[in-house]
Amino acid sequence: MIAFYARQSVERENSVSIETQLDFCKSMMKPNERGEKTREYIDEGCSGGNTNREGFLKMMRDIEHGKIKKVIVYKLDRISRSLNDFVGILQTFKDHHVEFISSQESFDTSSIYGDLILKILIVFAEFERTSIINRVRDAYAKRTDMGLYMGGRHQYGFTLQETKQNGIKTKMYLPVQEAIEHIKYIFEMYAQEQVSLRQVLANLVANGIKPLEGKAWTTAKLSTLLKNPVYVKADSEIYDYFDRHHVRIVNEIKEFDGTKAVQLYGRTTHNPALADWSDMKLVLMRHDGVIPADLWLKCQHKIEKNKQIGNSLSNQTSWLAGKLICAKCGHTMTTIKSQRSDGSYRRYFNCTGQSHKKTCTGVKGTIYAQDMEKMVDDCIAEKLETIGNSKKTVTKTNSAELNALRLQIKEIEKQEKTLGDQLLDGSFGDALIQIANKKAEELRRQKQVILDKMSHAKEQSPEIKMTVNLLKKWRTARFEEKKAVANVLIKCIVLYEDGTPEVIWNF
Repeated sequence: MIAFYARQSVERENSVSIETQLDFCKSMMKPNERGEKTREYIDEGCSGGNTNREGFLKMMRDIEHGKIKKVIVYKLDRISRSLNDFVGILQTFKDHHVEFISSQESFDTSSIYGDLILKILIVFAEFERTSIINRVRDAYAKRTDMGLYMGGRHQYGFTLQETKQNGIKTKMYLPVQEAIEHIKYIFEMYAQEQVSLRQVLANLVANGIKPLEGKAWTTAKLSTLLKNPVYVKADSEIYDYFDRHHVRIVNEIKEFDGTKAVQLYGRTTHNPALADWSDMKLVLMRHDGVIPADLWLKCQHKIEKNKQIGNSLSNQTSWLAGKLICAKCGHTMTTIKSQRSDGSYRRYFNCTGQSHKKTCTGVKGTIYAQDMEKMVDDCIAEKLETIGNSKKTVTKTNSAELNALRLQIKEIEKQEKTLGDQLLDGSFGDALIQIANKKAEELRRQKQVILDKMSHAKEQSPEIKMTVNLLKKWRTARFEEKKAVANVLIKCIVLYEDGTPEVIWNF
């Protein structure tokens, strides 16, 4: 079955009506599909900002039940105005082997270009989702800076108490005395020389000291507890400790008076093995600390003692990483970063068959990453421009012809409605009913002839240019987006012995 979907949020003077949208949809049917069963799914007065629409949801249920093989719409935004939702919907279509066609954009998932565009849209939609997550995180940043309780994992040793801070309703930690005694015992024991986390665990078990929530202690839980600054009485030494790790400290040093505890934000995404913690921030909390600063710091130094901590941040190498292959030996090219005499850095590609396996003489000359990226960037831009311009714009003559045919359809539908109203009114006798039926049949034939003409005119006309500006998105893409799009488009880049590159495309 072929589905026609139409949506009109608000009736405006210049808006495209549901009937016109459906006419466009029907005009996209191929000649060999004329006998196919069709169904119209309509939503009137519904926004495209969300998918909670009766007609749309009914269509999606029918798709999931395997009743629909193709969906045709007037424009992409009739389905959704959200790129994230749109890509998710197209993925559902793909999972159920449903083709998707937009009459006003050159978007047909049954074609190789349609499938390619879908993959690229998925790339950009994924990064759009990430941007949304970042915006939500930023909205909470101010609350964390104020030291407000932000939920998350329950901190052992505390319960929550309702409170107000700067007129804002929030919660604060309230110590549970028995659990606090457990915490003090753990810190004091681990601070002793030669005592390991396993020995602390064994000691707790031997003395029958169990967590109040009933779960057993583990070395992982003990490590997390010992590293948590939510227990420390934060003074200037604590300020200096986090300042040396480049943590963004929200409060002034004068506020670190050795009474209040602190909360460290960002550990869910932060790699604690790094020496630089600049992606994290520290905020003074409302509750009092329970572990003296010198004891807490002693435990931190012990935990860090055997760790191999690097002094530099990991660097992004190249968004072409893993794509370059040495034609001579078949091994991938790795990105090397070297420092020049002026202190600046230069990145270049080197054959792993030469550097690692010692089985290849490599490529002649130096293949600088910046030069290779610029060359491939231009190649991808040309590829995307070719895809975007592969369908020409409909000429004015063809548009006028289609518009005239649509007006004829409207006139016929108006006559059909008038005739139908008269029949339902019951004012016709038997003789007139026969005449009316013949008239209705004639109108149906005329309508079908016009629809066939519209289909023929559409097939003979150049298609409308795709509205998704992939080239513009590519020109403003970030590192991660470039890498993801390159993975979609490029199979590999072969580097010959003389340094000449050849881009092998997936399409």
